Formats: sequence, structure tokens, C-alpha cells
Amino acid sequence: SAGFTLIELMVSVAVIALVTAVVVYNQGDFSDKISLVNTASDIELQIREAQVYGVSVREFQPSSNEFNFAYGVSINLNAFAGTLGPTSYVSFIDRVTKDARYATPATWATCTVGGASECLKIYPLSRKNTISDLCVITSTGTDVCRSQGSGTRPGRIDLSFLRPDPSAVISFVNTSRNQVTFPGHKGMKIKLTSPKGNQKTIIVYTTGQIA
Repeated sequence: SAGFTLIELMVSVAVIALVTAVVVYNQGDFSDKISLVNTASDIELQIREAQVYGVSVREFQPSSNEFNFAYGVSINLNAFAGTLGPTSYVSFIDRVTKDARYATPATWATCTVGGASECLKIYPLSRKNTISDLCVITSTGTDVCRSQGSGTRPGRIDLSFLRPDPSAVISFVNTSRNQVTFPGHKGMKIKLTSPKGNQKTIIVYTTGQIA
């Protein structure tokens, strides 16, 4: 009778095991990349929402009669933000200080909507993805990033939009928590890193373009 020999059976099992191992290994990396892409899309959509709200004159709360405020997103990697800094970002409305900056509460984790608070919501990043770096795109097109060392480096970036201009207003705070300027800058970058080390970058230009 024809049939499989023991050697043929062992080879078949080995091939199946090898193919399965490759698929399982690549599935983990694939899921990691997809998760990072989704996280970047979430941040991009939140920035788009701030742009739409700021340009379309959205009322702060129903019957509040509070219009004409800038809406924005704040990303903070300074020590003040604690562990929330690399793992979350804040959606805010510039209704108290009106200076194109997020008026931070005593604790970064505090987010009370209304009153003297400018916070709308704290958004945690999914699946242990983190914000690994913040950069300024200078007037020459080169990047100045937080990870490059001390000095005039962006430790926090507040991005906001106010009608009638759809362009982005970008405010920079250095690692010493002092506001700094980069005359003629072209935009900013938010760099994301996944648990497996994959990276994704969100670019927001001063023109309002998001890439």
C-alpha cells in the first residue's frame, strides 16, 4: 500500500511548523504597525476637529453664548506632565487666557470642563504607543527636536485654530517650561513610537496642512 514514510511525515510537520512560526511572528509586527497607524490617525483627526471647530465658530456649550474661541491640541513631554506626557494629549479651548496656549491646571491629569478650565478632554494613546519626540520645523526647513538635548528645545507644543484663518497657530514651550519662539518656523512634528520600535510622524504646517 502507498503511504507516507516517517521521514516524509516529519518533513511535512517541520514545514508546517516553520510557516506557522513565520506567520505568528509577522502577525505581531503587523498588528503593532496597524496600531501605530491608528494612533497617528486619531491624533490627526483630533487636530482636524480643532481646526473645524475653530474656523466654523462652534459654541463652547449649548446656550453658553460663548463663540469665537480658538480650539486646539496640546502635547507635553516636559516633566510636569508626568507619565501622562508621552502617553496622552489634551484637547482644549482657548477661552480663559486667550493667548493661543493651553492654560494648564495644577496637575496635568486634571481635566474639568467649564469654569476656569480650558481642558475639553484628555486622550490616552492606545496599545502602549507613545509620543517619543516633538520637533519644530525651522525657517530653513531643518528640525529642532526635544531629543537633541537641552537649550531651546520644544518640550511642549500647543496647536490651535481661530477663525477666519484656517492656518495653525503654534506655541512652543521649552524643557524649562518657558515659552520660546522660532521666528519664521514652518510647522511642527509629533513623533510616535510603538512598543516594537516602529515609528510614525505627524507633521502640521503653519498653513494648516496636516501630513
